[in-house]
Amino acid sequence: MLKWILLGLVALLAIGATIWANPGPPDPPPTYDGPMEPAAARAGVYADAAGQQWLVVPDLSGDTHRFALDGVNPPDGPTGDDELTRLGEQPYTIEDVSLDGDTPMAGWLIRPAQTTGAGLVILHGSGNSDRESGYYIAWLDRLARQGHTLILPDKRGSGRSGGDWRNEPLTVLAQDGADWMALLRRRTALPAYGFFGISQGGAVAPEAARLAEAAFAVAIGSSMTDFDTQVRHEVGNDVRAAGVPGWLEDPLADLYTWRAKRRQPGFWEANGKYSPLDRWREWRGPYFIAYGRQDESDNVPVSASLDLLAGAAGEGPLAFAAYDGASHGLVAEDGDFAEPFLRDLFAWLDGRVAAAMAEDRPGAR
Repeated sequence: MLKWILLGLVALLAIGATIWANPGPPDPPPTYDGPMEPAAARAGVYADAAGQQWLVVPDLSGDTHRFALDGVNPPDGPTGDDELTRLGEQPYTIEDVSLDGDTPMAGWLIRPAQTTGAGLVILHGSGNSDRESGYYIAWLDRLARQGHTLILPDKRGSGRSGGDWRNEPLTVLAQDGADWMALLRRRTALPAYGFFGISQGGAVAPEAARLAEAAFAVAIGSSMTDFDTQVRHEVGNDVRAAGVPGWLEDPLADLYTWRAKRRQPGFWEANGKYSPLDRWREWRGPYFIAYGRQDESDNVPVSASLDLLAGAAGEGPLAFAAYDGASHGLVAEDGDFAEPFLRDLFAWLDGRVAAAMAEDRPGAR
C-alpha cells in the first residue's frame, strides 16, 4: 500500500511540475465591435458642485467614463446626487481617429485650446493597454493643458485596435507609432513632433522616432538594459518581497523568470535582447528619460539604467534623471506626478519646440 501511495505522490508532483513549467499564454484582451459614441459628442471637462474637475469620455464598450483630474485616478464618477457641469471654456477637445491599413487601429486626437507646444504620439507600456487607463488620461490632461497636441491610441491588440502584441517584435509597435505620427502630421501643422513613451513604450520610442524622423522622444520609467535583464530584475524584486531565504533568492528568481518567458516564447525570442540605447544610437535624436527612485525595488533596474545612460551621454543629446519619492510611473505618494519631474519634463519639451521654431521649419523633423 505504501508503495502505491508514494507512486501516486510522485505522479501528482510530476503533473504539478509539468503544469507549473508550462503556463498558458496571457489571455487576449476583450474585443469591442459595437457602436462607440464619437468622442466629440460627449467628451469634455466638467466640474462637480465642489469644484472638482472631471474628464468625461466615451468608454470602449459604448458608455462613458469619468476621471477625476486631481491626480492619477481610475475611471470613476461623483457619488449620490452630484451633478456635473460642462466648463464653458474647454482646455482641449477630443475626437476619434483611426488607421485603416492591414491592421485597423483606433485612438483619439486631442487638440489644446491654445496650441503652443509639440505634436506627441503616446506609446503604451507592456501588456494590454488602451484609452481606458486613468494613468494615460492623466497624461492626456496634463500635456494638453501645456499646449501639446496628442494622439492617444489603443495599443495593437488592445481596446479597439486590431492585431496582437503578444508575439510581435517591438519594431512592429514602433512602426505603429510611426504610422500614428504620419496621421498626426497630416492633421496638424506644428513646430515639432515626437514620441511620449510609457515604460515599455519609452523603450520603443527611439526606434519609432527613427522610423518617423521625429524631432525627439520621451521615456517614462523605461529600462535602458535589454529586456532579458529588466525582467530578471523585476522577478528578483518579487522574490525578495516574498521573504524567501537569501540563499534561495537567485535560484528562485532564475526559475520564475524562465517560467514567465514560457508564457510568451515568441515575444521573448523576438525581444529579449532588445536594447533601447542600441536603437537610440541608430537615431541619435534628443531623448529624455525619467525614473522614480522607488522603481529600483519594483520594475526597473534604475541604477544600471543610469550607468548605461551616463556611459552614452557623450554620444548625443541624452537628458536623464531619477526623482526621489516617485514610483515606476513617476507618481509621488500624493497620487499625482512628482512636481520636480513635471517641471523638468515641460521645460525640456518647451526647449524642443523652441529649437524647432528657431530653425524656422514648420513640421520640423
